[in-house]
Amino acid sequence: MWNDVGVVIQYNSEDEQSITVEFHDTATHHAIHVNNTLSHILADLSTAAVLLACEADDKSPRYYNKQSFISVVSKKCL
Repeated sequence: MWNDVGVVIQYNSEDEQSITVEFHDTATHHAIHVNNTLSHILADLSTAAVLLACEADDKSPRYYNKQSFISVVSKKCL
């Protein structure tokens, strides 16, 4: 995912499942690297937060993870 704020890159290999967030203005925000344990497939990025979402399956509902640059919040979608 790319926009005017930065880039969200997903890495999927046998050794690594992770997501990197890189900002165009590195004076404002540093890069973020997180494990992708929930297999997120969608992302959105703003100057305030990154939103990651994954598909629902038979065992769990849709899930999203919002990482604010001030605090971290995780919620299950209804």
